[in-house]
Amino acid sequence: MVEAADRNVVPLSGDIKPRSVPWLFQTLRVQSKTGTASFEYIEGKTALKIAKKVYFRNGDIAFASSNLAADRLGDYLLAAGKITQAQFDASTEIMLKTGKRQGAVLVEMGFISPQALVESVKDHVKQIIVSLFPPHAGTYRFDEGPLPVQDIIPLQLSTGNLILDGLATLDWKDIRKSLPAPTTVVRPATDPSALFQDANLSADQKIVLSLVDGKRTIEEVASLSGIGDFNAFKALSVLFGLRMIEEGAIKSEEEMSFAREAVQEAVRLSKARDEKQAAARPAEPEMQVTRESIQQAFETLAKQDHYQVLKVERDADVPAIKKAYFRLAKAYHPDRHFDSAMADMKDRLDTLFDRIHKAYDTLSDDVKRAEYNLMLSRQQPAAPSPAAASPASPQSGEFVEQHAEEYQENYKEKAERAAVQFNNGMRDFQVGNYWAAVDSFTWAVRLDPIKAPYFFYLGLCLSNIPRRKHEAEEHLQKAIELDATKVEHHIELSNLYLKSGIKAKSLAVLNAALEHVAWKDKLEEAIAAAGEGKLTAVLSEKTARAEEQRSAIRQKVAPAKAAEAEQQFAKGMQDYKVNNFGLAVDSFAAAARTDPSKAEYFFYHGICLLRIPRRQAEAEEPFRRAFELDASKMEYHYALGNFYLRTGHKVKGIGILNNALLRFPDAQKIKDALKAAGVAVAEQPAAEGKKSGILGKIFKK
Repeated sequence: MVEAADRNVVPLSGDIKPRSVPWLFQTLRVQSKTGTASFEYIEGKTALKIAKKVYFRNGDIAFASSNLAADRLGDYLLAAGKITQAQFDASTEIMLKTGKRQGAVLVEMGFISPQALVESVKDHVKQIIVSLFPPHAGTYRFDEGPLPVQDIIPLQLSTGNLILDGLATLDWKDIRKSLPAPTTVVRPATDPSALFQDANLSADQKIVLSLVDGKRTIEEVASLSGIGDFNAFKALSVLFGLRMIEEGAIKSEEEMSFAREAVQEAVRLSKARDEKQAAARPAEPEMQVTRESIQQAFETLAKQDHYQVLKVERDADVPAIKKAYFRLAKAYHPDRHFDSAMADMKDRLDTLFDRIHKAYDTLSDDVKRAEYNLMLSRQQPAAPSPAAASPASPQSGEFVEQHAEEYQENYKEKAERAAVQFNNGMRDFQVGNYWAAVDSFTWAVRLDPIKAPYFFYLGLCLSNIPRRKHEAEEHLQKAIELDATKVEHHIELSNLYLKSGIKAKSLAVLNAALEHVAWKDKLEEAIAAAGEGKLTAVLSEKTARAEEQRSAIRQKVAPAKAAEAEQQFAKGMQDYKVNNFGLAVDSFAAAARTDPSKAEYFFYHGICLLRIPRRQAEAEEPFRRAFELDASKMEYHYALGNFYLRTGHKVKGIGILNNALLRFPDAQKIKDALKAAGVAVAEQPAAEGKKSGILGKIFKK
């Protein structure tokens, strides 16, 4: 059996275990990662060292490669009967002479058509990936960063269906190893992107999924399925691999109701069950999604409130909201649109899916819905039903964001509430909890939509959340519109474009900023870095405010007190340099109490506490004070983040270090600490250049 820790977490590097491959693929899909997953293992029969790579772009599998001779494209085509031995020999000879790809030679010689070659390349890549699923004694590693565009032929493949194909190759022994104990209670996945992903489940898998309810154990699900233990366990193994189900019980009736309906929407039961239920509840027709409907939905998204997004009335009850959410989430799930005609729609689908989920999350919670309704009532007139609304008129119920001057009568109250939300967001932002920070910053910009910092930090957080970079772009642009004099507004928008590989747009933002920003030396430094495809960092407004607070505190410290603190600090440094931490810690503590404006006093106090047995836990407070007083020092970020990692608070530690990497992108200590914590750290990306299409890659020399 797999250990509990391994069942719940998959690091981005480590030993290959029963669920490592499918769970790694799903993690990269959900986090929308771009980079290369490398697998190395020893082939038992031949003792050959095998190296295979799977390339991901924005969470989708783009290509795969292998060092095995049998995995070369020509050998695959020959083994699959796509070409003859004579055609293989002739094309190989010309390939060696000209340096062209063998696929291009085969097409030029008329041995295979271009379309057949593309389909064969896809099948070949699938074969390499599927071969990774049977257990191997080896290691894997994911390296985030730009893809080696010269070495790959970019494809677009369904992660869910590839996992299905790979898991289908497992034998009974491997299946049992991949499952937890039979007495384990299982529940549907809480992540809707996992439940509604593109995966063509078999009839057995659908039946088993329909029985998973957060109350039954694995052996109970298998017994009730009526398909036999072998088939039931095999189906459960697939569902675990797809992360459509997970370990754990459901306790509340509300959560049970949601899970039950989510599963009903995620699967279509057998024909007999559908016919039996048809009279009681006719099936809801599937939404027909086209390029035009996606584009139209995306363009109107910013003008719609949550009710209009879900296409429900203002007085809709929770079951109606839930039903609308399931229908739309399935229709606009990014993984369900993999044909080539939809290739350029992925970002729009990501945005639509996230907004649909956000609308449901707000309207299905009584407290959140009440506050949202209050906000709507103050910002717009009552809206007619969605069906009657005209998308061109503000009177039709569109969500119209009004500026402060349009509601001066209660602006003071709104501004105060916005400031509270902004401060809440900053607390989460400082420790890298971007998801929670986004909610607070979103309320801040709605309540007070004329404050540039509110939009700036909202955009900064969104840029660090998978699938939400389009929203980040809009809010950073809004921050520039409200205050174009702040250099950090321009640089962060430039960095966002650079991360996405849009170098020309990144440079255009910085060059345009030269007309508005006084801090031109920093801007010129950023232009030079962007020209080389590198990110840069600036001193944010938060740092400036921290410095102002520090100065204010310093002014309150009498000169005599400040001098006394300096003497205590100097005494502490003498003891610290000879490793006498027991004496130094008291001197540093006294210095910090006497003059609480000096970050370094707190910093060294924390360092000493870490070196004294049974006092390490006390280091948190001085490290945090140093961090808050002077966020411009990389060492203070590193000390606090590393403290949390060492004391078992991994999420907090990684959050602070990730946040520090935004400010200090070249800090090797930060990168090393993140890597030690199992986080993949990408080097600064360079633009990948224009893509010439699949056939262009095939024919490239």
